[in-house]
Amino acid sequence: MMSHSAVTPAKSLPRGMLWTGIILMILSFVLGIGAIVVGVVKVVNVASDSAKFTAPGSTDVALQPGEHALWVAEAGITADVRATVTDPAGEVIPFTSYDGSTTLGVNGTSYVPAVVFDAKAAGTYTIKIEMADPSSTAQFPAFVGPTPASIGKQVIMMFALIGVAFFLFVIGVVLLIVALVRRGRRRKRAALAAGGYQGQPMAPLPPSAPLSMMPPPAETPPVMAPPAMTPPILPPPAMPPPAMPPAGMNP
Repeated sequence: MMSHSAVTPAKSLPRGMLWTGIILMILSFVLGIGAIVVGVVKVVNVASDSAKFTAPGSTDVALQPGEHALWVAEAGITADVRATVTDPAGEVIPFTSYDGSTTLGVNGTSYVPAVVFDAKAAGTYTIKIEMADPSSTAQFPAFVGPTPASIGKQVIMMFALIGVAFFLFVIGVVLLIVALVRRGRRRKRAALAAGGYQGQPMAPLPPSAPLSMMPPPAETPPVMAPPAMTPPILPPPAMPPPAMPPAGMNP
């Protein structure tokens, strides 16, 4: 009867590693796509969630403490404009002109940050934009939103999450490959064990075993030539009797 101890049970196969790799790959896809969607939506909704107005003009904006930026359309940057920021107490607060090259596209309009100011306290702030030339009829959209640095942090966070997702995907692929390789080897060993002798199966030699450990081949006995056949000795043929002379004749 064949020994059942030689067959590897199914529960010992690396299913845990296999499922872990699959779960990590799925999680990486969800995390990566979620990071891209959330990051893009946050950046695009900057203008949608902010108070927009038409310059020249003014607007009242409820702000939290921190830095904020006044974004204007690119047409407003080329015009000679003047901006004023008033805090909830009615005092004009200083601001800093932005000299960077950040551009934010919203609904087909490119916005650039004109000034950056710091809101010291929560409340309603009045933002006013005037034209240096009173006779100018130029108009352009503007809004108050986060600073370019704040938007940059959101973009960096998005790429960081994408990097984490890629790392999880790589780990998942490695675990999946290792699990499949081990599973294939164990199945092969089980198949070899099932085809062995009755009782204890023949244990294969390890791959690194030197040739000196291999059993010597069985010697084949030499093939003996059949003995030569000796031809039988035949008796000599009988001699004929001498011829006798006819009767009446003397020799």
